[in-house]
Amino acid sequence: MAEGSPIRSLNDTELGILLDIRYQNIERAAASDEILREFWD
Repeated sequence: MAEGSPIRSLNDTELGILLDIRYQNIERAAASDEILREFWD
């Protein structure tokens, strides 16, 4: 196995869960950024 290659591929459910988590993290970061902007204004 080549170094850095995945052990296995994600199935659709696993990929969907990871994308949901990433999207939630992006939304949370955007909300935190907005709060900080309001605080510093």
